[in-house]
Amino acid sequence: MIKKNLRLDVENFPRGAKTAASTEYFSVKTAVNNLSFNRVGVLISTKVNPSAVKRNALKRIIMDYFRGMPNFTKPGKGTDILIILKPKSGSLPKEEFYSILKKYVSTV
Repeated sequence: MIKKNLRLDVENFPRGAKTAASTEYFSVKTAVNNLSFNRVGVLISTKVNPSAVKRNALKRIIMDYFRGMPNFTKPGKGTDILIILKPKSGSLPKEEFYSILKKYVSTV
C-alpha cells in the first residue's frame, strides 16, 4: 500500500474532472490539486466483482503499482488520479493488468 497522504478519498474527487484515458477495463480521470504531491484513488463497483475480498485485492494491485512508480512520489505539481474499474477488469490476470495500466497511466 502507499502512504495514507498519497491516497485520494474518492468522495472528495471533483465531479467535473476530465477523463485522461479510457479502455474497456478502466477509466482514468485526473484533476489538479493544491498540494505538492500526487494522490491516487480507486473506484470499484460490485459489478466488477461481488466479493469485497476480491475488490480489495484489485485495489491493492493498483496501489502497489503506484507505489513502485518513481515519479509518483516525487514532490512537485500535485495531481489527483482516479481509476474507475469497469466490469471486464475483474477477469484480468495481474501481469496483464499491470501492462495495460502502465500503458495508459504513464501518459497522465
